[in-house]
Amino acid sequence: MRLRLTEHPGRATRVALVCALLSFAYLAAAWNAPIAPPVVGWIAPLASVVVGVYSTVRLVLATPLGPASRRFWRTMALAAVCIGVGAVSQMIDTLGRGAPTQVLSNRTSAFDLAGVVLMIAAILLVPVNKLTRAAWVTFALDAGTVLAGGVLFTWYFAIRNIGDFEATTGSSLPLVATVATGFLGVLVLLRISFAGVREVSPGALQLLAVAALTSCSAAGLSPQLAERPYLNTSFLAFPFAYGFLTAAVDRQRRAALAALDGDEPRRRPARVRSLYLLPYVAVLLTDGVLLATLDSPADAGPVIVGAVVLTALVSARQLVSFRENGRLLRRLDSTVADLRESENRMTHQATHDGLTGLANRALMASRLEAALAAREDIVFALIDLDDFKVVNDRLGHAVGDTLLVAAASRIQEAVGPDHTVARLGGDEFAVLLRGGSSPAAASGS
Repeated sequence: MRLRLTEHPGRATRVALVCALLSFAYLAAAWNAPIAPPVVGWIAPLASVVVGVYSTVRLVLATPLGPASRRFWRTMALAAVCIGVGAVSQMIDTLGRGAPTQVLSNRTSAFDLAGVVLMIAAILLVPVNKLTRAAWVTFALDAGTVLAGGVLFTWYFAIRNIGDFEATTGSSLPLVATVATGFLGVLVLLRISFAGVREVSPGALQLLAVAALTSCSAAGLSPQLAERPYLNTSFLAFPFAYGFLTAAVDRQRRAALAALDGDEPRRRPARVRSLYLLPYVAVLLTDGVLLATLDSPADAGPVIVGAVVLTALVSARQLVSFRENGRLLRRLDSTVADLRESENRMTHQATHDGLTGLANRALMASRLEAALAAREDIVFALIDLDDFKVVNDRLGHAVGDTLLVAAASRIQEAVGPDHTVARLGGDEFAVLLRGGSSPAAASGS
């Protein structure tokens, strides 16, 4: 049996926020010149790493989770530990021989890549809702749009300047880790928006996506710090990554404890649905990159190809959407028609006799009241069948029912469709003639 922790909710998140603010403050204060030994700048980032790792491990060990959720967060905890060890290794690299420097060892890059691989594996193992074939096609086109935009964006701001990364970090592996982390964030967002998740809190996954996107964006600023070796992009990346990780853990823990208490929070589909705008964000980013290459024709070729690919994907997505919308409208029309038919059938059954098909007592009373309220000239007649009981008893109920149906048909045919004939029960019938029918005409009928 797992113990339920009684700590104040959000405490770890607040501690992570304080660590992030201290790290950002040090980076801003030391931007122009060193203000302390370089090791001081690593205190707050590594503290945020410790808080994030502790929160994730605590969630796995001491919070009641479902099997899939526990597997996901256990893998995330291993990833957090790997990247945390990589953070310590990176500090040793920057403060070791030739310090201060931003050159990373293969050991550090290996830990970072291992953490990213574990996070991607965790995301791929998240249980999702089943999708229809049309939904899978939509997902593939939207995912292709986002990934194509991401590849183009990455090429323009990272791979195109890979020499600057290698000069700053001493290796291209940090660039690979940065790109992989960014695509991890995109993968998380796509996973949430198109399929929906089960057992893992959608809010927690959104925070993890933000963690991946912000941390990789911060890590991509390495060339900007080439002239400031005493600073490091990790002063931004680690507080971002582990701060949002801690917030995600807190969100998952709240959801798990609420489910345990039978007080599950209400879902907010509108927030998740807003992620459907992600492909359009990719298109806008591509347009921005295309405009940025106007002054550098040498870089325009790949950007133009990327823009053409995105245009084709978006056009195909729209065609699929039009087709799917048409199918849904036809299905809706069919459903509405079925509902109307069912409603009419139920109304007819409630107001008509099941044997003869004539109006029943309730419908006759309603029409009689309406005619009297309108002060119409009416003729109302009561009819019964002589010796019906004798026929019914001697020849059986089947013959009696046949006689009632035949009598009902004769009476309805005699008075016409503009007047009401009702079966009141047994062999008793009622006729309502409206619209000025005279007693003589009624008698003739």
